[in-house]
Amino acid sequence: MALPERIRVKISSEAAGAIAFTPVVASELPLVELLEMAASAVGAEAARVHRLLEHGSLVSGASRFRWERIECTLEEVEQALRALPQPEPLRPCAFSRCARVILSGPAGRVEIEKAVGSARRLFRRTSFWDLLMGGLGAPGYAGYCYRERSDRYALEIGRDGRQRVESATALLRYPELARRIRALHVERIEWIVPR
Repeated sequence: MALPERIRVKISSEAAGAIAFTPVVASELPLVELLEMAASAVGAEAARVHRLLEHGSLVSGASRFRWERIECTLEEVEQALRALPQPEPLRPCAFSRCARVILSGPAGRVEIEKAVGSARRLFRRTSFWDLLMGGLGAPGYAGYCYRERSDRYALEIGRDGRQRVESATALLRYPELARRIRALHVERIEWIVPR
């Protein structure tokens, strides 16, 4: 039996408590979307996705997806997963398509969207984003994220890199964000690049 092209799912909120009632929404999802959610939840391993499809339930973010049990073979799931985007470790980081960066350090992490990082202060020719887009070195490939449909790249920065990032916070338009970044003591930067 071949995998269906579309799957009827019931979507409910995982935030629902014992007293709160949230509506259940019925929808039809393309198989590809369900497979991407499954790969995000359990990895792109065929045996795990196969069990999940047969089980008929998946939690993604704040939502629970339920469907009628899908009868399928492991080979059919393997074939369907091959159609999904695959990690490409040799793929270079396309800074021009970067949508978001994540700065991490001992004090936590800060996510910066492109619009925020590239906002320039008055009379400045460069932005904080400009430094992050290639000014610290070439990041290594860190994997593919099915949930975001993006490649991830990462770079561990040393003391010199940290000082460059902290001094570049003066270019940020948002003083509170600059303060948070300096307090992080950044050690690692991740780039999220949609395909």
